[in-house]
Amino acid sequence: IVIIGASPYCKSHLVPAAIGALVGGQNVIAATTDNENTVYATNYLWLLLLSVVVGLVWCFVITPFKVLDGSAGRLGTTTFIGMNITMLLFFGPLGVVQWERYILGVYQVIFIAEEDVTLDITN
Repeated sequence: IVIIGASPYCKSHLVPAAIGALVGGQNVIAATTDNENTVYATNYLWLLLLSVVVGLVWCFVITPFKVLDGSAGRLGTTTFIGMNITMLLFFGPLGVVQWERYILGVYQVIFIAEEDVTLDITN
């Protein structure tokens, strides 16, 4: 997607293509499926909602206030902020994605960091 957006014929579409690739990598389709792993049209509507929120964050927060301007990671940061806003305002309260999936990610990172005995910074 990004390679096509970066072509000389689509120069103005590079940023939307890159953000679209990052949004697509959030695995919203699998996170919103039921236990039978059946994908419905509504799953794509949730992906569309995430895309709209990320686009709004880019247009009204990141670009006008020049957040991380000149730094790498602007697009990833935009997607991260948009995903968390979407989870806190829509996916969680509406029951689209279980809160346990959202919170478990934080606990899992902390657990692995605390319990990793192979990490020895003293040597």
